[in-house]
Amino acid sequence: MGTPLLHDASAAPAPPQASPSQSRRLLERAHQLLRVGGWEYRPPTDTLRWTDEMYRFFALSPDHTPQLTTFVQLCAPSAQPALRRALTRALDAGTPFDLELPFMTAQGHPRWGRVLCEPGAAEGPGARLTGTLQDITDRKDAEEALADEQDLLDRIIATSAMAIAVVDAAGHIVFANDRAGSLLHGLDPAADSVSIEGMPYLPPTWTVTDLDDQPLAPDDVLHRQVIRRGAPVFDYACALHRPDGPRRVLSMRAAPLTDDADRVVRVVLSIEDITDQQAAEQVLREDREFLDTLLNQVHAGVVACDADGGVTLMNRTSKQWHGLPARDGPPDRWAEHYRLFRLDGTTPMPTREVPLYRALNGETVRAAEMVIAPDEGARRIVECNAQPLHADDGALRGAVLVMHDVTRRRELKDQLHHQAHYDALTGLPNRTHFLEACKRAIEQRDAGQTPYAILFIDLDRFKSVNDSLGHHAGNLLLQIVARRIQHTTRESDCVARFSGDEFVVLLQPAEEANRVARIATRIADALQTPFDLEGETVRTTASIGMVMGHARHHVPEDVLREADMAMYRAKLRSEGPLFFDPSLGEEIRTQFFLEADLYRALQRDEFVVAYQPIVRLADGALAGFEALVRWQHPERGLLTPGAFIGVAEESGLITDIDRWMIRAACEQAHRWQARFGANAVPLLHVNCAYRTFLDASLSDYVSEVLAAARLAPSQLALEVTERELVEDLDRVIDEMEQFKSQNIRLCIDDFGVKYSSLGVLQQLPVDNIKVDRSFIRHIDGSGANQEIVRTMIDLADRMGLSLVAEGLETPEQLAVLQQLGYPLGQGYLIARPLDAQDATACVAGERPWMTHWTDVPPERPAGL
Repeated sequence: MGTPLLHDASAAPAPPQASPSQSRRLLERAHQLLRVGGWEYRPPTDTLRWTDEMYRFFALSPDHTPQLTTFVQLCAPSAQPALRRALTRALDAGTPFDLELPFMTAQGHPRWGRVLCEPGAAEGPGARLTGTLQDITDRKDAEEALADEQDLLDRIIATSAMAIAVVDAAGHIVFANDRAGSLLHGLDPAADSVSIEGMPYLPPTWTVTDLDDQPLAPDDVLHRQVIRRGAPVFDYACALHRPDGPRRVLSMRAAPLTDDADRVVRVVLSIEDITDQQAAEQVLREDREFLDTLLNQVHAGVVACDADGGVTLMNRTSKQWHGLPARDGPPDRWAEHYRLFRLDGTTPMPTREVPLYRALNGETVRAAEMVIAPDEGARRIVECNAQPLHADDGALRGAVLVMHDVTRRRELKDQLHHQAHYDALTGLPNRTHFLEACKRAIEQRDAGQTPYAILFIDLDRFKSVNDSLGHHAGNLLLQIVARRIQHTTRESDCVARFSGDEFVVLLQPAEEANRVARIATRIADALQTPFDLEGETVRTTASIGMVMGHARHHVPEDVLREADMAMYRAKLRSEGPLFFDPSLGEEIRTQFFLEADLYRALQRDEFVVAYQPIVRLADGALAGFEALVRWQHPERGLLTPGAFIGVAEESGLITDIDRWMIRAACEQAHRWQARFGANAVPLLHVNCAYRTFLDASLSDYVSEVLAAARLAPSQLALEVTERELVEDLDRVIDEMEQFKSQNIRLCIDDFGVKYSSLGVLQQLPVDNIKVDRSFIRHIDGSGANQEIVRTMIDLADRMGLSLVAEGLETPEQLAVLQQLGYPLGQGYLIARPLDAQDATACVAGERPWMTHWTDVPPERPAGL
């Protein structure tokens, strides 16, 4: 009768064997837990039958009569053609298929199913399709959510194609499928197209023996015995010997086909190669072997027990998880032999909580989790589903448990939680984490518990580090900044990276504003210390806004908005840490609207250029113009740079404004050249912000503008403020070399305000120096100031540079500069910035400033 499905592996006598119906129920239970349904389609009668699991999968009522068209229509529209093609090939060509397809339940809910089909039956080709439908919805969902999670289930069922052949009374083949051609004649269906119909049952060179390799007489061959005996069904096993291949053992089943006279005219043969595995002898054993194969291939642990709790089955995966050899039988008592823990991994799980034994008490367990910790091997977190097993009379027969390894899923979940709450670059809490901490702080303060304060920190000139040294250096800077902030705060405080180069600190407790200010000052001082970025020394500062927690703060956004305003005010004023003041709101709003207006000004071309003359101090001849930006605001009138340049630099719009200035000034010079000739066009000085100058694409842009205006590159001089050059000297020199290679002139503005100016000047490939107005302002009354200016003249002469004195405002200053031999100057004494019309008059020859020169005849414009 075969072995029972569940058995006691101890030395006790074998219990009574299970009946086939009981084995089928156990199989159905396993199918339910493994979510596998079976189906069978018979084309001759157009009937489709399927198991209860199929009804559950499609959410159909058990009284629903399945049809093949229903099966196809429940497949998602996009996948229906593939299923139809597979079914057609299975029916027409006997081609098995294994497809993973999307389906829709009867209520329209999406599901995923793995459809396996194995054509073939004893009745003939195309007579029946059998297969399985596995619910893989959870796996598909898990694959979408966690791309790295491996498939939870391997192929749970494997069917081998059956060889089918029909022979006539003379032993010639009337029909044979591909498998039969391979077994009986050695044909390769993929490479051979030879039909064996009409050929002898076996090639003459092949021999057939019994299983002991004793030759069989021709009349002993299977189909002849069927014809001779007239048996309705005849099973037969033999050995097949091929001259060009190994010995194969075949299991055959023959069924006669008779005519009206009850004479056998043909024999239907089903042939199975059982060289590596003997065919099942009984239905119960076939069920058990099928179940064992299924349970051992699935990537899930399966444990079953009898009504007394004795383990009767453990599949290969479960044994592996428990450190058992695959060939060993299961232990008597599962929970008493192995270390099972609650989810904390340290608390032993009592027997009454073990899902398998909960099922023995009649409970259906879903998605319970526990930890398996074998003496040797890895700990695993498993998700358990367990269900009691009942006999036909309702008596409890035992329970079955299915476990899925969710260790990786748990790890990914923890990893995702960490990624969602911590910054990957600095390791600090991120915005999400900080907002949650801030919310708790507000709740605690409102409950009369711990007071708190918020610091909002923004690095100054961080973009310059990224632009000049690259993102790697910028990332390294952020990491060092994070560590320095942490070192200046307490363990109870929460330091977080809010976004980009912005950091926030939740100080808790924070009873006194003075203490909060001291912490903020410590942070500011720590961030002023130079940073060593893999050999590059970088200096930066930070703007810090401070807010004390108050009853007006109901949500984190309230307090963060005020801290941001205070930080922004500190940045605009270049001040140290500032506390929020209600008056800041209006100022910040004004700056915000000003920034919005700047965007519109660029789009509407509201900027204009003013031209301040640069003259030769010896004779008052026009030597050039400095192009200065003005904003013709539609509501506030004409604005000078002091009203908007700070906001433009903070917002990043300064680069667009600088580029507009270069183009506008060159276009005006083109108009002068067309009107007065090329020699009449004076040298144009245009200011560039530090951020603009370090833009790698600026040199190409300037070249395009000069070419479009038909100007020589030497007619343009770009001015860069000297106080910004030492921030990144190597990068500045590289950019300057780019412009010098194009013959574009370079000028250092505000020269002399940095202590390192004389040291770095000789490294810079520049043409002009504009001496800062602070040196010119007092030269008419101080011999010391005159000596400094005289030293600058000597330095410029030795380096071959031209000097321009800025801020020339009095006749006395003019006289001193002329006496010292200063070549060029500009300032209100000569002329205030002029509009394009007045500047054109100067190019034409007008010299209104000549009243300050005596006995000096007017001259045509002269270049530098």
